Parts: sequence; C-alpha cells; structure tokens
Amino acid sequence: MSEFSRESVYYDFETKAMNYPATYLQNPEGKPRRADLSPEMVNLLKLRAYLSQGDYPSASAMIEKLNTQLAGSTDYFLLARLYLLRYFHTNSVSQNPKVCHELLAQAAKYQQRSLNVHLETEVLICKYLAEADDHELTHNEDILARALRIATESDDLRAIIQVYLGYIYLYQTLLLPDLANRELQMLQEICKAK
Repeated sequence: MSEFSRESVYYDFETKAMNYPATYLQNPEGKPRRADLSPEMVNLLKLRAYLSQGDYPSASAMIEKLNTQLAGSTDYFLLARLYLLRYFHTNSVSQNPKVCHELLAQAAKYQQRSLNVHLETEVLICKYLAEADDHELTHNEDILARALRIATESDDLRAIIQVYLGYIYLYQTLLLPDLANRELQMLQEICKAK
C-alpha cells in the first residue's frame, strides 16, 4: 500500500474516531479495511477517540504505550501524529504553554520529514491557535492564508475545511461576525461543490 493511501485510510478512520468515539472504541479492530492500518495507527486512532471523549486517563495510558511503540521509529507521519495528539492532550489537561510549544515544534519537525500536506496544514493551524492572542489580525490571516494555499493546491478537502474553521474561529474570537459568516458561507459552498 502506498504512503498516500495508507495515510488517507488513517484520516478516514480518524474522522470516525473523532466524531463517533464511543462507537469507534467499541470495535476498532473489526472495521473494514482495518488490515490497511498498522497497530501503531490503530493506537493513534484510539488515542484520538479518548481525547474526543475527554477520557484523559485512558489517553495518558495510550500516550505511554505509543511512546514505547514508536521509540526509534522513522515513520515521520506517525511521529507527527503522535506529537500533535500529545499537544491536544497537554493543552486540554495542563495548558502548559512551554510544553505545548515543544510538542508542536516536534510535530512540525516530523511533519516536514513526512511531506504530508494535511499534517502541514494541521500543524500551521495548531500554531496559529496557540499563538493567536500574541499576534495582530493580519499576521494570523497570513498564517491561515498560507495553510489554505497549501490545502487548496493539494485539493485536500479535510485540510481546506480545517483552514476555514480556523478563519471562522479567528473572526468570532475578535468579534467580527460578518467576516466569520462570510467564511462560513464560503465553507458551505465548497462542501456543496465537492
């Protein structure tokens, strides 16, 4: 199986693990196309489901297991995913800015080596969200514009949606409802067209 299709299958399952975590966790081994995923990918998906449910003790245990499974790995996609999920966990549990920054830096390092476009947009959006309060509107818009350009060039609908959600969050946070609504309408049009 090619790297692209393996990662595509991973993202299909991640959508299920995020949106239907309880259902996913009831039967993660029996899903169709499960053979396409490595044991490490299955554990990353379980971690994603635990985080979606807010089950932080189970997420912590899964992080420890994945740290052991991926020790010494050169699978940069999996390492980047692990560091991003560790970032989400730390941000939810302790909100330690220093540790969060270090985890995002590691995720970015492995993402660059993996050459995965979806990961690149995801890392950019996470950096934007982590630093949004420290920068002016135009700086944040520039980061999101870069992420949108990358996502659009790759025609990755999931990544495009993530970027538009980032814009919507930005404008809502700054109390700019007209701009947030504009981005929401653009997102709806893109989803209808696809």
